[in-house]
Amino acid sequence: MTGIIIYFVIAFVAGILSLLYGKKMFNALLAIYAFTMTYRFVLTKFPSDQYVLWIAIAAGILAIVLVKFAKNLTFFLLGAVIGALLGMAVVPFLPELPGYVSTCIVIGCAILLGFLMAHYNNTLIRFGTAYIGGDMISSATLLLIFGSATLPSMMADSVPDTIQNLAGYMYGSFASAYSLWILAGSIVLMFFGAAFQKKHA
Repeated sequence: MTGIIIYFVIAFVAGILSLLYGKKMFNALLAIYAFTMTYRFVLTKFPSDQYVLWIAIAAGILAIVLVKFAKNLTFFLLGAVIGALLGMAVVPFLPELPGYVSTCIVIGCAILLGFLMAHYNNTLIRFGTAYIGGDMISSATLLLIFGSATLPSMMADSVPDTIQNLAGYMYGSFASAYSLWILAGSIVLMFFGAAFQKKHA
């Protein structure tokens, strides 16, 4: 149970900070975004790979290193993360497509939003950080509401394993099943968070 509590505390605290203070805490949060969203993307795309945890961790660390490399690249990567999230949210509502086409759509959205963020970053930072925070909060809240019965099955012998099981479930089959709810909640919270950040800039 400790691992589950820690996971939700992290999800809600990081989500609220991103939603309300994303622009002010941009540099610190960006490293967290880079790791967690890259980790999430890998878990979503390769859920059955036996080495997926190590691949996800390595990809997340690489993303953090790249984020520190250059300012424009940093903005591009933030936009790419947002684009990838939006792409993954939209794909389930498209007609059934081959796996590689879905991957191309997600990558295309990531590149497009990355380009836009690199060139028009001030406003997009507010909306982008608010969206990511809204996504974290929506996902965790919906999991507590609709997936609470499955939480006991996520518990393992150690806290890290419990967190890994919970992350894999929330960003895997649960996210796919409740993608529309998560998207709707994220968008509503995004507008609230962006307005809050603008008012308290």
